[in-house]
Amino acid sequence: MVALLALTAYGAGDALDVVPGVLTTAGSDDRSAVPRVGAPPTPPPATPRSPAASNVSGPLVVDGTAVLPAADEVARVPGRAALAAAVAGPLRNPALGPSVALVVQDYATGAVLLAIDAARPRVPASTAKVFTAFAIASSADLDARALTSVRSGPAADQITLVAGGDTLLARGRGTPTAIAGHAGLADLADQVARELARSGRPSVRLTLDARAGAGPAYAPGWLTADVRLGLTGPVTNLALAEHSAVPGRPSPADPAEATAQAFRAALVARKITVTGPLTRLRAGRLGAELGRVESAPLGQVLQRALATSDNALTEALARRVAVAQGAAPTFASVTAWIRGRLAAAGVGVNAVRLADASGLSRASTVPAAQLAAVLALARQDAYRSSFGDLIANLPVAGLSGTMTHRFRTAATVAGAGVVRAKTGTLTGVASLAGSLVDADGRLLLFVVMADRTPGPPVGGIDRSRAALDEVVAAVASCGCR
Repeated sequence: MVALLALTAYGAGDALDVVPGVLTTAGSDDRSAVPRVGAPPTPPPATPRSPAASNVSGPLVVDGTAVLPAADEVARVPGRAALAAAVAGPLRNPALGPSVALVVQDYATGAVLLAIDAARPRVPASTAKVFTAFAIASSADLDARALTSVRSGPAADQITLVAGGDTLLARGRGTPTAIAGHAGLADLADQVARELARSGRPSVRLTLDARAGAGPAYAPGWLTADVRLGLTGPVTNLALAEHSAVPGRPSPADPAEATAQAFRAALVARKITVTGPLTRLRAGRLGAELGRVESAPLGQVLQRALATSDNALTEALARRVAVAQGAAPTFASVTAWIRGRLAAAGVGVNAVRLADASGLSRASTVPAAQLAAVLALARQDAYRSSFGDLIANLPVAGLSGTMTHRFRTAATVAGAGVVRAKTGTLTGVASLAGSLVDADGRLLLFVVMADRTPGPPVGGIDRSRAALDEVVAAVASCGCR
């Protein structure tokens, strides 16, 4: 089957797998960057769509043209000894430090071809988002949309903005083909202003109902400095896309209230008088709906969260889906729900410790073997068209998302275009998890984790990432018979 990779052009302001404690935009999808010699050309961005019938083994197709080949389903499986020999040198790179795990698995058969120290739990960083993506994709309708609405009440002179989980609203008009900014406050204000005019209500008080799924804004263990730097924002059920945290531009302390104030301004611009301060709804019955806007489909929003490694967005999506299935809106309850979804799929979770859904907390530790086991669920018929599509649409080395500027050196370019992976980076931690097509055309799944990487001059973020890429490129470049 043909895989259409939704290559969304994210602005330079997006924080892509940035490193907590370091102010950088080195991981951003900068479309002005010039690929190095040997890197595949960057195709034009395709219109994003909801995951459908794509497959992790299919080619990358942009505007109807296959720009990367599909896997060869009859290619030979790499030999274990030859594969181990190919990665032995890259694994000894001092920039990886003393704690490195690697798993290579055949996609077609599910056979584990190579496992190096894969049972020891390690800090996963943002590769933990793979667990969250599976939990969501395996249990929720990926075509579902988050509703933001306005209703009359609870008092006769009040209207209430009701949060429904959309944290990517546009301040102005929505863009139907977009993920961020799919729904817009201007469109909602137009509807409400018309209804108020029709009912002869030129003056109202505005109330915010943000009770749905409301819980702690920050996970235990998240560093205040990281929040202030804009490496993550508060977990919320209502926000503008422009509120997304990026390095150097942190989120508002209360994105839901900031969104309500923006909606108030939109009403005033439409000649509606809004009296008194903004209030929060604690109790009371609401009346008729005055307007509504809907987000992009859940699957598209989740794909964006993976592509941009957006911590707050990932947490918000996990909480929204988990709470709808009976979990409490707390980090402990949501992570317990994620572990429950993994266990229900047959993944051993005794050694899986999750402190959050995004991988930002260093208190999370998982074995590489368990991460590989979750990736392998993409093979199963029950998950192929949901979770499998998310894995097929992970960022492509040298082309998209957090992988845009990876695999572009002479030592790593063998992986450019053929590696699709979720990145993970914290200070002292580097990880990759995804799929690749090797030199013989065989589709493989892989996980590589290093959680004791040294600082400069031996290591440092860039050196450790490059060393990790060299390991994966070694797998991609060898037939390994």
